[in-house]
Amino acid sequence: MYTLLSGLYKYVFQKDEYCILILGLDNAGKTTFLEQSKTRFSKNYKGMSLSKITTTVGLNIGTVDVGKARLMFWDLGGQEELQSLWDKYYAECHGVIYVIDSTDEDRLSESKQAFEKMVMSEALDGVPILVLANKQDVETCLSIPDIKTAFSDCTSKIGRRDCLTQACSALTGKGVREGIEWMVKCVVRNVHRPPRQRDITVGARRLLPREWGQQGPLKAWFSALWVPFGAACPSLAWAGLQEARLEVGYPSTACPRSSASASSDHGGGLGVGVTLKEA
Repeated sequence: MYTLLSGLYKYVFQKDEYCILILGLDNAGKTTFLEQSKTRFSKNYKGMSLSKITTTVGLNIGTVDVGKARLMFWDLGGQEELQSLWDKYYAECHGVIYVIDSTDEDRLSESKQAFEKMVMSEALDGVPILVLANKQDVETCLSIPDIKTAFSDCTSKIGRRDCLTQACSALTGKGVREGIEWMVKCVVRNVHRPPRQRDITVGARRLLPREWGQQGPLKAWFSALWVPFGAACPSLAWAGLQEARLEVGYPSTACPRSSASASSDHGGGLGVGVTLKEA
């Protein structure tokens, strides 16, 4: 019974997680692209006003779910002094989105140098790269052929990997969805960098009984079954939750055989209170 429940839980609640770096010079539009991605793929996400986005100093993080895949974006600052930190993230990433400001011809050579240094890193061998020619909504921007010509010296250094150069306007959202969907296809089929298994309920709370019916029939069935099971047999429930990368809400990792208690603020005494935790 436990094996069945554990397998069912993993099928319903776990996603393959892929880490995607968003790189490029400062003011290229990386954070705006990240915000547009979250707006388009995350329901009810309002996001910040794009006009209030400033230069990133450090790191911005965001996640979106596309089908069974979860993309975790790491938007890194593009100032020259921050570019030395990029390679610290290469080994853990599954894909790279490199953003170019196609309206800033004066810094195109600088962007090319940063791109060339990035693709030559052995830590990124085989990692798919999406090159976004951003700000295509501006009439005076460089075209895709212009960008490819400027970066032509880098072609031989890209190596055997998926690579696409695409027009984009992070401000209007044009090209954002297409770029993300292309990246998802590439990271999923890249067998050299398998995904991380991540519990999609991390950070959530146990549902109240009145909320079970709002989660769809399969999730509702699992919630209704698991909570009474946890209350009636907390030691076995603990073992199952551990396997499913959950942690019953107790201070120690020892089996809470003698300390199980109903939590009045989590459903009126129907079961143990459950918090969720990454493995």
